[in-house]
Amino acid sequence: MTKQKFFIYIFSLIIITLVCNKILLADSIIPDGVVIEKDQFKNGIGDQIGVVEDLKGQVVIIHGKQLIGYMAYKNMPLYVYDMIVTLKNSAITIKYNDGTNIVLMPESRITNVQFNYDLKTTRSILFDLETGKARFQIPHFLFEVVETVIRTSSAMVRNKQSSDSNSSEFFIKELNLKTEIDASINTQLEIVNRTVPETEEMILNELERAVIEANSLTTVVRKVNVNEIQLLQNQFKFEADKTDQFVSNQNTEKSGVYVSDSAIVSPEDIDENEVGTIEEFDKNRIEEKIEYNEKTQQEQQSVEVSEDYSEEIHEDNIKSMPSLPSKPN
Repeated sequence: MTKQKFFIYIFSLIIITLVCNKILLADSIIPDGVVIEKDQFKNGIGDQIGVVEDLKGQVVIIHGKQLIGYMAYKNMPLYVYDMIVTLKNSAITIKYNDGTNIVLMPESRITNVQFNYDLKTTRSILFDLETGKARFQIPHFLFEVVETVIRTSSAMVRNKQSSDSNSSEFFIKELNLKTEIDASINTQLEIVNRTVPETEEMILNELERAVIEANSLTTVVRKVNVNEIQLLQNQFKFEADKTDQFVSNQNTEKSGVYVSDSAIVSPEDIDENEVGTIEEFDKNRIEEKIEYNEKTQQEQQSVEVSEDYSEEIHEDNIKSMPSLPSKPN
């Protein structure tokens, strides 16, 4: 091979690699402008709040306020404000310091917005599920303040536990400004439509499914049976890739170190007002989600999702949200 042909060969390989990477990112739900870093992993914001327990395929972790992403690997540390993105044919199981487990199915995107956990008194977590399907498993805690909140484009879902509560399990599907929520056995949820401020919150009891659409004054609710919940649980099972396929040159000063008995995990270098509270109605966030969903809606509508667990729900199942003594705090 001549020197000229060798350089042409190398140049062709570079072009093909760049094009393939561009196609991968274009077809995915990774935010625009994010660059995948393959050489060195860097810590996120604050202390470690969880780890990647298992994964399949390609999953990207994006640290908050950065345009740099990292390919996920088993036991990878996670931080406040991390965004987790599963690409096509990919899935991930995340285990948080408090024992909470989240499973994300293909083409899902979730952000760890807040994580407050004191081993003696307090546990409060906030997630933004921007698109996709997620299974949430919340363990039982003995202390009083236990709260898990998930925000989607159209709904705010709140799971509260008292000292005598059981562990909780629920499923959320977010797609095209519509949120579907399934409550498993021994699970009670408070839900409200974020896009219609005048609506009251409602209670979703165990073995019930709710459908909330943006700008809709009504919520569709129906009973589900145990077999349907078991079907959902099976749909969130996946065969993880082998551990030795994920090797990283991570640089973590606190690798394997979790929160102390008295520490509350929150990023010290972020203004609390900037992070926001669970009660905030984040209009800018909703506008971003609406813009993203409108951009991809036409493409997604043409795809037949074989594992879609939604069933036809008739108009006679629609009931207005009941008035409660108070609105969400």
